[in-house]
Amino acid sequence: MDIDLTKMSKEQELLLAEFQRSGLSADEFIQKYLAEKGIANPDEAVKEIDLTLSEIDRHYAGIKKAKEQGKDRKSYLRDVCNSVLGNADSKKAGLAVATVTNALEGKDSPESALEYDGIEAASLISDLDKAIENSTLAMLSGEDAQNE
Repeated sequence: MDIDLTKMSKEQELLLAEFQRSGLSADEFIQKYLAEKGIANPDEAVKEIDLTLSEIDRHYAGIKKAKEQGKDRKSYLRDVCNSVLGNADSKKAGLAVATVTNALEGKDSPESALEYDGIEAASLISDLDKAIENSTLAMLSGEDAQNE
């Protein structure tokens, strides 16, 4: 595993060293760690973490494939939304995308939104893409401020 130790906190370095000495698998170590922290059902938590990471891997693979095909993030978002919302009512689908966008922007859920169809869908995806980018930048700048 390639890890840049210059970007790790002291606590993370100690945890990594403990993991390396333990001889446990990653799942076993996380389960033990969660149990020590008092988490109820650490085995269920590990399963949920594994599921989440596999979803991230799946979407990362999709983004990577889209880039290899010359597509950008918006195209990939559109593909994902079409896959998930393609058979839904266009008004409800539009409201769902707008709700996620507003949540990323820290706004209340909208009472109405554009329909997820044609040009309106492209506009909703564009807004979602901007919200994801701004949310990610805000998280990164917040982390940078904490690390200084």
